[in-house]
Amino acid sequence: MGVSQPADGVRETVERHIPANAGVVHANGALGYAAVGFPASAPAVARRAFIDAITNRPGIEYAELNGTYEAVATPADPHYGEQYVPRLVGAESAWETTFGDSDVRVAVVDTGVAYDHPDLAANVRSAAAGGPGRDFVTREEAIRDGDPQPDSPEEGHGTRVAGIVAALTDNDTGIAGLSQSTLLCGRVLDARLRGRFSDIADGIQWATDHGADVINLSLGGTTDSAAMRAAVAYAAERGVLVVAAAGNEGNDAAVVYPAAYEECLAVGALTREGDLARFSNTGPEVGLAAPAVDLHTTETDGRYGGFKGTSAATAVVSGVAGLALARWDLSGAELRYHLRNTAVDVGLGAEEAGAGRVDAAKAVGTLPKRLTIVGETAYELAVEGALEKSTAMGVTIDDNDAVSGSTAEGQVNGGGDSYAYSGSITRFEYDGSVRTFLNEREVAPEAVTLPREIVVAGTGADADADGSDGDGGSGDAASYAFAVDGALAAVAPGRGSDDTDDGDGVEGERAEGRVGAGDRDVYAFAGDVVEFDRDGPLEVFLDDEAVDPETLSPLPEKLVLAGEATYELSVSGGLERSAAAGATVDDTDSLSGSTATGRVNGGSDAYEFSGSITALRHAGSLVAFHNGVEIDPATLRDVPAVTGASPTDPDGDGRYEDVNGDGRFDVVDVQALFEGREGSAVETDPAAFDFNDDGEAGIVDVQALFARLK
Repeated sequence: MGVSQPADGVRETVERHIPANAGVVHANGALGYAAVGFPASAPAVARRAFIDAITNRPGIEYAELNGTYEAVATPADPHYGEQYVPRLVGAESAWETTFGDSDVRVAVVDTGVAYDHPDLAANVRSAAAGGPGRDFVTREEAIRDGDPQPDSPEEGHGTRVAGIVAALTDNDTGIAGLSQSTLLCGRVLDARLRGRFSDIADGIQWATDHGADVINLSLGGTTDSAAMRAAVAYAAERGVLVVAAAGNEGNDAAVVYPAAYEECLAVGALTREGDLARFSNTGPEVGLAAPAVDLHTTETDGRYGGFKGTSAATAVVSGVAGLALARWDLSGAELRYHLRNTAVDVGLGAEEAGAGRVDAAKAVGTLPKRLTIVGETAYELAVEGALEKSTAMGVTIDDNDAVSGSTAEGQVNGGGDSYAYSGSITRFEYDGSVRTFLNEREVAPEAVTLPREIVVAGTGADADADGSDGDGGSGDAASYAFAVDGALAAVAPGRGSDDTDDGDGVEGERAEGRVGAGDRDVYAFAGDVVEFDRDGPLEVFLDDEAVDPETLSPLPEKLVLAGEATYELSVSGGLERSAAAGATVDDTDSLSGSTATGRVNGGSDAYEFSGSITALRHAGSLVAFHNGVEIDPATLRDVPAVTGASPTDPDGDGRYEDVNGDGRFDVVDVQALFEGREGSAVETDPAAFDFNDDGEAGIVDVQALFARLK
C-alpha cells in the first residue's frame, strides 16, 4: 500500500486502514509504501476486495498485490544450479543486456576442443566459415590439419575451458556458458597437457590471422621464450586481447610465461568466497582475478564435470571479455583497460588479484572509455555516444562542470576532470594549458578527436634520439615519412619507446621519424593515409591491423614517357597524370580508370600509378623511365613489340592496314588506329584509311578494318 504523504508515519497511516487480522510487515518511508500481511487462511477474494475498497481511503495512493519478479536472464540449462560463477561475476545481470554475439570470436588455444559436444557445437566456428580450428600438435604435415578434436578423453582441458567461455546458454541442455561467442579451437597441447613453444606460437598466430578478438591461453611454464614473446606481441599489435593463466604453483611462485609478458592479461585464482586460492601464483604481472574452484563445465565425452585452477579463472575472464565485446566496440588494449576498470575490489593486493575480480555486469553496463583533462583551462566536450562524469585517475568533477546528454563543459584549475563515454569524441575545445589522457594514456589535445591511429614499429636496431642507429651500426634502424588527407597529431609524446621522440616531427598533414627495435611511434589522424615512404625495417599497424606499408601509398610508382610516339598504357591499380620531370599530359591524351592513351612529340608525359604495369604499347620512338630508371618499353607489352613507326600497305591496295608499322596487320593495328587522332597517320592521310569506301575516315572504318583482320 502506498501513502500520499510519505515523509513520516507510513506505518501508522496504513495501520489505520487495514482489518484486525492483517498487519504491517515492512514499511519504507523514503518510497512511501508498506507491505501488509494477511493470514494464510484469508481467501484470495477477501484480499482482492480489500484492495478495491482501500484505494479510495484518505491518504492512500494505491494498493496492489505484493507480487514477484523472476530473474530476467536465469537460463533454463539443467546443470545451471550447479554453477555459482555466473551469479558471482554478475553474468545474470549482464545477460539482461546481451548473451553475447557470434561476431565476437574467442580462440581456445589448448588441448583442442570436443567441438561436437552438444553444449558446444552450435557455438564453434562453422564449416562454411573455415571449420572448427586446427591441430598443431601432430608433426606429420599431412595430418596437421583442420581437426582440433582431442585424440583421447584425457585431453579434456581445452573442452573444459571452452564450456566456461561459450557453452550454449538457455538451450535446455547442460550448463550455461558466459558468452555466446564463436569458438576458434587450436590444438597445441598433447595428451600429457604439454605443448612445444613452436606449436603454441603457431596457434596464437593462426588464431590472430583468423579473426580472434580474444585468445585464451590456459597454459604456461617457467621458461621465457623468444618465440612465445613474439607470438603474443603479434596478437596484441593486431588488436587481440590475450588472456593467460598466472600459474598453479602457489602463492610464493612467480607468474608463469606467457602470462608474465606485458602483452598478456594475467589472471589469478580466487575461491568462491573471494579469497586468494592457495594454488594461485602471484606477482606484479597479475591483471585480474576470477573464481577458480569447483567450476562446472563440459567434458570430452559429452558429459559435465568439475574444473579448478588458474586455467578455469582465465576462461572466466575470456567469457566476460566476449560479453563486453558484444556490447562495446573496443580494441584489445581498450578491452583490457575496461575489464580492469570495471573489476570488483575483493580486498586483495595488486600482486594477488590485480585490479580485482572480473565483473560481467559492470563490464557490460559501464561506459568503456575515459577522457581525463588536466591543467588550467575552460573546455567544451562532445561525444557521439553516451557521456557521464568519472573519477578515473583520482580526479573529481565539481558542481561547476556540467554534463547534458552527450556534451559537457567545465573548468580545470590545476586539477583535473574525467569523463566516461562511448563512441568517439567529436569535439574538444579549450583555451588554456591542458594535458589530456585517453584511458589513462596521455595523448596530445589535438589528437583527442581524431578517430584513427597509425603505429610505426621498428624491427631493426634501436634508434637513438639523434637519429643514428642505436647499436652504432648503419642500417638496422628505419626512417619513415607519411602523409594523410586529414588532421594529424602525435598520440603519446614523452612516453619512452612508445612515442614520437626528438627525431620525429609532425607538420600539418605530414609526419616523419625514425624507429629501431622496440620503438613504436604512434599518431592519430582523420581521413586516409595518402603517402608512406620508408627506408629500413619496420612494421605498420593501421587501426590495430597490421598492413603492408606498400599498400598505404595509393600511387607510389612513377612513369615518364618521352620521344616521338603514340602509346597506350595499362596498370593493375590506380592511375593518375603527373607533372614529374616537367612533363605535361595535354588534352589530346586521355585517361580512363587504369588505362591511358596519348602521344609525345619531342616532349614527355608522366603518370603516377599503383600496382604494376600490365601493358605499354606504342608506335614510334618511345623512351620510358620507371621510378627514374630507363626501361625498354618492349619488355612491358603483352603483345609483340613495335619495330617501326611508319604505316605500311602490306597487300598493296593503297590503304595502310599496317597502321603501327610493325610489318604485319592485326588487331594491334585497330588499337593504333583508334588512338589519338591529331597528328596520327589517319589525320595525315585520311583517304588511306577509308576502309569502307564511303569517302571519309571515321569510326566505321575501324569496324571495317576489324572485320577484314578477323
